[in-house]
Amino acid sequence: VTKEDDEMTSAKRCINLISLTEALVFNEGTSDLLVKNSHFRNTILKAGLFVEKTLRKLEPKKSGGPGENGTVARQEPGFVFAAMATREVVMNVLMEYLRQDPMNVEFFIEIVDEVTAERLPSRLVLFQVIYNHLVCSENINHWRKLIIQSISHWRRQSSSQRLKAFLFHNVVNPILAMDIKRNWDSLSNGTKGTKLLDKSMINNFHEQLWRPSAVENTEELSPYIDHSRMELLQLTALLLQYHDQALSDTRKDIIRFGWHWVKLEDIINKHASYVVIAYFIHFYETPSNVTSTVYAHLLKAHQNEARPLVTQALELLAPQLPKRLGTDGFALPPWARLPKKVISEVSQRLV
Repeated sequence: VTKEDDEMTSAKRCINLISLTEALVFNEGTSDLLVKNSHFRNTILKAGLFVEKTLRKLEPKKSGGPGENGTVARQEPGFVFAAMATREVVMNVLMEYLRQDPMNVEFFIEIVDEVTAERLPSRLVLFQVIYNHLVCSENINHWRKLIIQSISHWRRQSSSQRLKAFLFHNVVNPILAMDIKRNWDSLSNGTKGTKLLDKSMINNFHEQLWRPSAVENTEELSPYIDHSRMELLQLTALLLQYHDQALSDTRKDIIRFGWHWVKLEDIINKHASYVVIAYFIHFYETPSNVTSTVYAHLLKAHQNEARPLVTQALELLAPQLPKRLGTDGFALPPWARLPKKVISEVSQRLV
């Protein structure tokens, strides 16, 4: 590609380069081409981005008919078909590299960033590589590096919410779930933590995620569903469910984190925070006033979209209510009187 080339010619050259690279990468004698040459690897990524950008420009405009872009596409049908095929090829080539060198976490996250920004197409091969070569990896250091890098991107303001949500939904949380699965017998017998979830890893979660999130200004947060926050709540609930003993030293900041996020206007994340608090109440001693406040809110919740989360939280609370709320000398214990009080208040409002 030269400076004198127009955009279409440059894109055609990129397509040819990617096609040639595919032939080399999937050839036994030259399959490690991208592993050995980082500059060429970055060039292929940039070529794929350029082809995708050019193809998107040729797509007909949604309003006002095909317009100029549609006209160019009709004049260059061969290019359009080649560019659409190259979408698949470039992802196959990049994923073949990650199969050979899955430890290059930085390059993996760079690809994910481009995919979540829709500058590269999202394809099934990406998720296959993530599961088979990252989530199912036998290398604890590889898992640790992936989690630490994901946490690092979580703290960066320059990282998009889509990237954060993708990394936690598809990488961090599945890795922690796989770790629990592989250590199920020891965890069931009361073992505290695992080789992955040791004191240093818990400290990373504590210092980089829970403690800062417990003091962030919720007024500045979006009122819409933030899927990255949802994934952090999912992570917290998962760890509380299976690693309650290992998290006992950080439980104060975990409850602060959950309690702070119930102030969100976003109904889904608000009630997901209540689920985290319900897990906390289930496993740790909790003041009765906190338990009764959470219980009362869940009983009053009425939004349809929050119903599954409310049900989950109540199922977690129910076995612990007699212990957490105690008795006060009345015929009915507090946990049994509160539902009657809520029903009475709702009935009065409906009259």
